[in-house]
Amino acid sequence: MRKIQLGYRYKLLAYMLVLLGLISLFFALYYLKQSRGFSINTIEAELSKEVSIIYDQLSSGVGFENVTLPENLNFTYLDSNARVIYDSRQKMRSYIENQSRAPELVRAAQEGQGAVLRVSEEETDGEEYLFYAKKYKGAYLRTYTKYETLKPSKISGNKAFAYMVVLIFIGLVGGFLFISQRLYKPIRSYNNLVTSLKNNDPQMAQIKFDNDEFGEFGREIVNTFQQLEKIKKYKQQLSHNIAHELKTPVTGIMAYLETILSSDELSAEQMKHFVKKAYTQTERLAGLINEVSILNKLDEYRELAQNNPLFSIEEVNLRKTISAVFDEVGYKFERKGVKLHLLMDNNLIIKGSYNLLYSLFKNLIDNSLEHGFKESEQMAARSDLGIWISAELSPLQKDGPQAVNVVFQDNGIGVQEEALDRIFERFYRVDEGRTRKIGGSGLGLAIVKNAVAFHNGKITAHSREGGGIVFRFSLLSKS
Repeated sequence: MRKIQLGYRYKLLAYMLVLLGLISLFFALYYLKQSRGFSINTIEAELSKEVSIIYDQLSSGVGFENVTLPENLNFTYLDSNARVIYDSRQKMRSYIENQSRAPELVRAAQEGQGAVLRVSEEETDGEEYLFYAKKYKGAYLRTYTKYETLKPSKISGNKAFAYMVVLIFIGLVGGFLFISQRLYKPIRSYNNLVTSLKNNDPQMAQIKFDNDEFGEFGREIVNTFQQLEKIKKYKQQLSHNIAHELKTPVTGIMAYLETILSSDELSAEQMKHFVKKAYTQTERLAGLINEVSILNKLDEYRELAQNNPLFSIEEVNLRKTISAVFDEVGYKFERKGVKLHLLMDNNLIIKGSYNLLYSLFKNLIDNSLEHGFKESEQMAARSDLGIWISAELSPLQKDGPQAVNVVFQDNGIGVQEEALDRIFERFYRVDEGRTRKIGGSGLGLAIVKNAVAFHNGKITAHSREGGGIVFRFSLLSKS
């Protein structure tokens, strides 16, 4: 394993060095090109000055042979037709008498002056010459010199630049070594993480990662696997709870049916009694299965894209939805002596899932009726028992999606403070014995929480002053 790590490290370094070499080559070529251009421009400027000096000498009566010239500089005097009148090197070479096609003279004829770097047709050395020609009245004056001869010293001998490039190269190599070492460090941490995962080591959280993107990514991996372990344990517990919850009604149904089947002396009235008991248990079983199904669909929805919803979205009138719930469970209100108070506009509309919103309010109402208003002489003597549901548009959503703030409260017996943080957990019971006796599944408030989350809201619960419980949540219109 260590050989693979070192191989990766040096491979990364090799890639960096190749990249550095290519970058250095590019800048070297670019520098040479820029230097050549700068050199030509510099020499051209010097030749222009020399042409003016030579012309001034000739204008003052100095003969061609007596013109003062810098070392390695030559000049040619031509008439208006570009025929050579005099050349300072004519005794040393043969020359083309008519220079009208020379590119520097063509430019001078068109623009007044012209400079060209080229191989001389008159010379046999094959070296480049820089020719500069200027047009005067009735004549052309041209100077020329070998390109290498008059290069500015700061360009032709710029050793400082070469030293600087070498130092930069060495510095970058050192920087790349440091970078490769830094990149190797998180890889070592990831290797330790993989080893811990393979060995199912619970101490993976102690692996140290740097405070950078790699470290953040490593910590996210550790956190993800820890969450997966929690989910695994949660699912195991959930399966156990579901099996336990299903066992109770199934056992009851089997007992009632077994009584009917094993006894031949049951009267019709007794048989009807046991069948009714069995039917009640099947209703409880069906309700539990339906609640588990709703929660599973909500879990699936969160894992799917928003454009593939499992619940149809429509415009829902909240007041009419709650009234429909009341029509279904109104007999419970009457039996408990509880009144329902709806404090909301008749036309309060939100875009969402009607089925989920119906289930949300039904579970809240059932929870209050079954657990908040315990049947007792003290409760029966009260005449102020009630459930209040208020809803209004959020003032912060005027220009965005429609949002509704909802407050659900009752004045029943309430819930202990230490249990408020857990009442939305699946299968959690505040009072295990009482809840099981009245047939609660422990899933109602879990459905409420997930239905609120489906509509992009959050729900909280706290004790009501004077007794009872208060639920506050928001609902955001779905698009």
